[in-house]
Amino acid sequence: MTDSVLPGTEWVLTNGRHKGNVVRVTRITPTSVYFLDQGGGSATGKQKVEGDRPHAVTRESFAARYVPLAEAEKNGTQGRAFRQRNAPKPKPEVVPASLPPLPKGELQMQVVDITPAQAQVWLDNGGPNRHVKKRTVNRYAAIMRRGEWRMTGEAIKLDGNARVRDGQHRLAAIVESGMTITMLVIRGVDEDAFDVMDTGKARTPADVLSIHGYSSTVGKSACIRNLMLIDQQGHLNASTVATRAMYTGPMALAYAEAHPEIEDTYPLALQVTSAGLAGGPGIWGAAFTLFWRIDPEGTREMVRYLISGAGMHSTHPLLVLRNRAVNREARLFTRSVDGRQELMGMIIKAWNAWRRGEDLIRLSWRPKESSLPEIEGGPPAKIKQISIPSLHGDV
Repeated sequence: MTDSVLPGTEWVLTNGRHKGNVVRVTRITPTSVYFLDQGGGSATGKQKVEGDRPHAVTRESFAARYVPLAEAEKNGTQGRAFRQRNAPKPKPEVVPASLPPLPKGELQMQVVDITPAQAQVWLDNGGPNRHVKKRTVNRYAAIMRRGEWRMTGEAIKLDGNARVRDGQHRLAAIVESGMTITMLVIRGVDEDAFDVMDTGKARTPADVLSIHGYSSTVGKSACIRNLMLIDQQGHLNASTVATRAMYTGPMALAYAEAHPEIEDTYPLALQVTSAGLAGGPGIWGAAFTLFWRIDPEGTREMVRYLISGAGMHSTHPLLVLRNRAVNREARLFTRSVDGRQELMGMIIKAWNAWRRGEDLIRLSWRPKESSLPEIEGGPPAKIKQISIPSLHGDV
């Protein structure tokens, strides 16, 4: 029964208080059926029909409680006379016909506009495959909804009986997103080919940057990811599907092209980490980029003091920051997301205190704060310190 549950089809509730109620299926996932109420039922007079509010039940529950509307009308158990329409009925999506089997050894390749209904038909065909990862499906669906999915040489691969052997996450994301996506489809792939399928490595944002001529792409991609997270939500914790999905190769490249100052600040981060400060160039590069947008020369001066450690009294904010970052335990806590968030908060607090001309006795930041400290943009205040010349001639 669940094989015929497709987007656009209408079903009738067979039991319960609202027996006879008609619903229209809008979306199907591997575990649930989503639908809109269309009205009707034995308690219509008391029932509040919300035609634009989606409901969901498990596929097993749906199969046990609903029958197709056409079947109910054919058997005379329900009729259209009772139906109530509080919302316009869109034209149901045409359900694709099943593909006939291919002769053994025949291979077909075609660029196809895959609708949610077509994706569901292929998924329902079954076939040996990996366990579906819901997080991956949600990430792909978010990218599709934003219109950022692009057709590449990566294909949906079906065997001779149109069973999905590679691409189930992409097809499930099409169903989840409700979007029609253009993809290359290869049908009739030989059974022996599936043993070596997907053994390659996915192209990372660092790979994309490298292809477009950027250097030190692993560290720069980490720096860009931190900046994108801060710009998007004010902190470094990628805690939602939407924030994880926004960090793709094309988006990292677009960010690098829109913010060329990263090419100036990332070398500063490398020098600071080479001087023994914990955290990695991804954190320091993001911090220096944020400061550079306010005061490039002030950022260079901050780096000189962090590298040298000379010319500052014991409560100078940059010396307090340096002592925290060169501490042996700092290398341990910065390996976690909370640790990196804590370090970024301390870097910003030290910058703000230095710009205000204030001393610090101790420096800390709670990583569970909803956002990082606001970066102050005023001119730096006078503070007792000496000028440190560049150690390498390029700071």
